[in-house]
Amino acid sequence: MRRCSRALSRFGVAVLGAAAILVVAGSPASAAGGFHGNVEAVTSPAPGQVHVAGWMFDEDAPATSISYHVYVGGAGPGDASSYGVDLGLAQLQRDDVAAAYPGAGPYHGFGATFAVPMHGTQPVYIFAINAGGTPGDNALLWSGSVAIANPPPETTITSRPPASSTNRTASFGFGASEASTFSCSWDQAAWQPCVNPVSATVAVGTHTFAVRATDAEGATDPTPATYSFTVTAPPPPPPPTPTPTPTPTTPLPPPPEAVPAPPAPQVTLRLGAVRRKSRIRVDIGPDLDPSNYRFVVKQRKGKKWRTVRRTQTLGSQDVMVIDLPRGTYRVVVPRQHDLLGAEATVRLKR
Repeated sequence: MRRCSRALSRFGVAVLGAAAILVVAGSPASAAGGFHGNVEAVTSPAPGQVHVAGWMFDEDAPATSISYHVYVGGAGPGDASSYGVDLGLAQLQRDDVAAAYPGAGPYHGFGATFAVPMHGTQPVYIFAINAGGTPGDNALLWSGSVAIANPPPETTITSRPPASSTNRTASFGFGASEASTFSCSWDQAAWQPCVNPVSATVAVGTHTFAVRATDAEGATDPTPATYSFTVTAPPPPPPPTPTPTPTPTTPLPPPPEAVPAPPAPQVTLRLGAVRRKSRIRVDIGPDLDPSNYRFVVKQRKGKKWRTVRRTQTLGSQDVMVIDLPRGTYRVVVPRQHDLLGAEATVRLKR
C-alpha cells in the first residue's frame, strides 16, 4: 500500500493519506460520469483495521484495471487529519462484471484490509483513479462511516531474572506500545496495579510473573506478557571438619639396659728389678706356646723416654731378664695375638 499523492482534479485538492481502517457502516454508490463500480463491503473486522471490497472500471479504458484510493477520517483528500492509502489496482477476477459489461472483461474486482492509526466512528472515502480520458479526472466511488474499535496496547517485559537462580528477590521491568498503566500478577494471583519496575521476594520453587497494559481509553492488552522462572535452594554449607580423635598409644617399654661389653682380652705385664743386681725381669701373660710377645724397653732421659731395646720373650713361660744400667725404665707391650697391649715402669738403683 502507498500513501496517496495524486491530484483529484474534480475536487481540486491533493489526494493524501495511507492507512487502513475497517468500515462497519456506509452505503454503496456508483461513480458518476465515466466510471462504473460498486462498493460491496466496508467493514471493521478487528480493532484498528478497515476492509473494503467491490469492483470498478473507467469507461474511457474499460479493459484496463484502474487504481483506487481509500481515505479514513477527516474530510478526505487535502485534509491533514485524513489518513489515505493507495491500494493499487482493482484487478481481481469478477466474471459477473464481465457478463454485465462484455467490453470491460473480468479483471476489475478489489478487496483489501489495512490498518489505520485512529479509532472510533470515522468517515471513509473510496476514490476511483482515472485510467483514460482526461488525466486526473478521478471519481468518488463511495463515502460513509465506520466504527473502529480501539486496538489494545502491546505489553512487553524488558528485564527479568535468570531462568534459574538461588536469588529469592525477583525484579522485572516492562513497557507498552503506547502510554499506559499496568497491572501485575504473581503465580496466577489476582491482578494488582503496579509501576515499572517491580520486585518481590518469592519462595524456593517455580514462579510465573505476568503484566498487562491498559491505555488511556481503557483498552487492556488481552495477551499479557508472562515469564516463568525457578528459584533453587542454595547448596548446604560444607560440614565442619571433624576434630580427629587421638589414637590411644601404648607406652613403649623402656629400652633394655645396655649390657656392658666384656673387656677386650689384654696381655698381663709383671715387671720388677732383680734383687742386688742391675737387671729387670719381664713376665708377660698369658703364656703362649709356641708364640712369644714383642715388647720395647724405654729409658727415661729428663722429660723424654728413649728406646733402648726391642726384643721378645723366649720359651713357653714368656719371661725374660734383661741387664740394664741404673735408671728408670718403661716396658711397652703393643697389641698382638688379638690381645690389648700393656705397659709398666720400674727403677733400677744399682
